[in-house]
Amino acid sequence: MFKRWSDFDDRPSFKCMMNFCYALGISPLQLLTNDLVALKEAVKAGDIHRQSPSKNKDYVRVDRDRSFELIRAVLDGREAILSVRGIEQKLGYNHGVLIYHFPEECALVTAQYREYCTQKSNLRIKEMCDEVRRATLTLYRQRITPSLRRVAALLSCPSMIRTKEAKAIWHRTRRELGLE
Repeated sequence: MFKRWSDFDDRPSFKCMMNFCYALGISPLQLLTNDLVALKEAVKAGDIHRQSPSKNKDYVRVDRDRSFELIRAVLDGREAILSVRGIEQKLGYNHGVLIYHFPEECALVTAQYREYCTQKSNLRIKEMCDEVRRATLTLYRQRITPSLRRVAALLSCPSMIRTKEAKAIWHRTRRELGLE
């Protein structure tokens, strides 16, 4: 197998290379940089009998009643808004378990979580625009021309001035002040 790899007759998968490195106790970098010294030492040490890490996660029995109750609590607002993955992590389940057992409920959780993320994003944008407006007005009151660079210097995160919403509010504020 390794001969075919080294002669470029065959390309191993990433997973296969990682298992090979694990079995020999070498790093992937040593394998990819053709560090044969480390490879020979690993072979000489005879530490090749290691098993690769377990491929399957341990099976966890699904407590359907507890899972359904937590999903309903999230949907009803009795629990903090979580994604499906967040609920799975809270319950200690592997990824995809709840979608398999509760597809309709998970679709509702996903829709609720997306709406929540959209609201948070809109709130961040509004706060950012308010900060840009305040910075522009502050500079104007100090009789300093509120250029984009000067306004950015006053912001908590100067790179936010690059967003289209921030530039739009900056232009609108300048128009209100008669600067454009």
